[in-house]
Amino acid sequence: MNVSGAVVNLSSKTRQSKKTGRDFQIHYINVEGFPDPINIGFQQKYSVGDSVNLDLEKAYGEWKAGGAPGTGGNTTQSAAPAPKAGGFKSNSAPFPVPVDHPENRIMRQNALSHAAAVVAARGADASNDELANDIIDIAAKLVKWSTGQAEAEALAKLMEQGNVGE
Repeated sequence: MNVSGAVVNLSSKTRQSKKTGRDFQIHYINVEGFPDPINIGFQQKYSVGDSVNLDLEKAYGEWKAGGAPGTGGNTTQSAAPAPKAGGFKSNSAPFPVPVDHPENRIMRQNALSHAAAVVAARGADASNDELANDIIDIAAKLVKWSTGQAEAEALAKLMEQGNVGE
């Protein structure tokens, strides 16, 4: 079933996890012209007045927004929801990622893990020091590439040589 219209009300219900015993919130919206509340999941993605177009399915006696997991179905919003203080901001790291940016720690850990997998797959017969040096060298190259530092260095070199117009 498909429902389109403006969001006229927001609500939530507190439930308790049977597994952990912790409370969590399920968020609902009411859409103009549709009589029942619609379960939109764990995050309140809408504001009153937003225009929505949702694919719904009936589950456990209530209407749920369908679609791909986490999307809440097909939606269009007339206004962006207000950002919540302290929340995760997607795409928060600039590119190239500055050396002192917190995202660098994550990228370094990820690169180290992948470099270790590369060296292990290679099956090298070497001492631990040699293997560690290989892993660190590969990880450093992966970090340099994934953070955009390789491109930044190449551009700086071209600018230094005067090969880039202003």
